[in-house]
Amino acid sequence: MKQTNMQTSVALRFRRMTRKSYGAFNTMHRIINIGTLTSLALACAYTSTVSAQNVAASEPEYNLGEPDKELTGVTVTASKTATPLNEATRLVTVISAREIAQTPARSIQELLNYVAGIDVAQRGAQGVQADVSIRGGSHEQIVILLNGVNVSSSKSGHLSFDFPINLSDIERIEVLRGPSALIYGTGAFSGAINIITKHSAETSLYAKATAGMHRLVGAELRGAMTWGKTENSLSLSRRSSAGYRTNTDYEIYNALWQTRLNLPAENKMDLQLGYNEKKFGANSFYSAKYPNQYEHTQRMIASLRGDLGGERLRLLPTIYWDREYDCFELVRGTTSDRTTIS
Repeated sequence: MKQTNMQTSVALRFRRMTRKSYGAFNTMHRIINIGTLTSLALACAYTSTVSAQNVAASEPEYNLGEPDKELTGVTVTASKTATPLNEATRLVTVISAREIAQTPARSIQELLNYVAGIDVAQRGAQGVQADVSIRGGSHEQIVILLNGVNVSSSKSGHLSFDFPINLSDIERIEVLRGPSALIYGTGAFSGAINIITKHSAETSLYAKATAGMHRLVGAELRGAMTWGKTENSLSLSRRSSAGYRTNTDYEIYNALWQTRLNLPAENKMDLQLGYNEKKFGANSFYSAKYPNQYEHTQRMIASLRGDLGGERLRLLPTIYWDREYDCFELVRGTTSDRTTIS
């Protein structure tokens, strides 16, 4: 008698897997279809296909005949001497002039809000006053540099950003975080901010005017010229407003003169003279108990800095002068509560 053994495969569809100890034996000699995973795989495949088609359709058609363009390198001064950014051993963030032009910032303080690790506590608009700190440190624990020269206020970190710089004057901003910034002095406990200005410009004359609500008026003028071995530039600006509420009016004046003397063997000497003046109503700036506060500050800076030497040895001699004037009124219009520091 001939016997024939036939095995029939039974397809099972599971909604969920069982946790019984004999669950694995139930699947022997059977075809298991898990419909949920199959549907998800198909959905993902379809989504990926559609996304790829949309990306391909949105990509512009490039001319393959155009020659390749090599991007220029970025040089920073995180080690006091010029160093390519990709060779810098310190944690540095660079904000270029092109990136500055693409932001809606109206002051340096507003611009620093876009840098990770920096906290900016602003008082008033248009950069009237602000406290800037890095990585949890206070506004007294950072150093502000202008072309490598320390311009931090010797009186209070509240006034460290009282220097004569407009956004149109800036070539780039270098933010150096951490204790490595101590190369700029013991005050750079949590970091340093180095503002590099333009010594030459693409155009010899630049002008800008703004106007808005609450009697907002602003004007900037910048000129640049080359005379012999020197590159010279002059920047002037004025901004004022009646304020968006009581005692928030302000007036800001800036003037900056720069001269660069180009010497042989890539040596140079930089001279800069600056003047900054601010008059503003400090509504609740320092205490909510006295909302009618007023402050008038003036600052004058002068520096001469050299970059001399060869490839192996570079000398950076620097001499600078800084004078500050601060007149604070606890109650605006009264002279008895006036405090003057110069």
